[in-house]
Amino acid sequence: MKFKEVILHLLDHGVFTPKETKEIASFVGCSERYIQKVIKEFNLPKPDNHPTVETYIKAILSGLDSKQKIADFFGINRRSLLRFENKNISIKKISRYLYIAGIDLKTICHLYRLSEEETAALQELPTIAGVKNDLKTISAILHPFKTSCKDIDTKHANVNKILWSL
Repeated sequence: MKFKEVILHLLDHGVFTPKETKEIASFVGCSERYIQKVIKEFNLPKPDNHPTVETYIKAILSGLDSKQKIADFFGINRRSLLRFENKNISIKKISRYLYIAGIDLKTICHLYRLSEEETAALQELPTIAGVKNDLKTISAILHPFKTSCKDIDTKHANVNKILWSL
């Protein structure tokens, strides 16, 4: 293995912390300056960790509830995150999606500083959890009658397929 591979392996597995440059240099047998270069490269944000709309949504769905936490997740500062949001994200669209997906309304209002009208408009939207509950109710109602009519049996099967896919 090359020095760089050994250093990255030690850092990845937590044998040494990035602040222990002298210890790593003596263990590997190279200069401390080389260790610092490798550590700098190690600490750069990973290409798959750059903010995209998809990764931004995943970050919020994973429970990150403030701009600073989201920025830290991507390894960028808060100003860069705000530039990304202004350039790539429609606040109305993203807040609607997050509400439908099941994120708490208080968190959405905190992240995007929604007005009372916007908050009221969000509350009128159906959520996935609500739709699932409605489909369970429909399935329970259709279940006793599914053997008596082929049409009801087909509808019951379709409702259960949709419920299963959600």
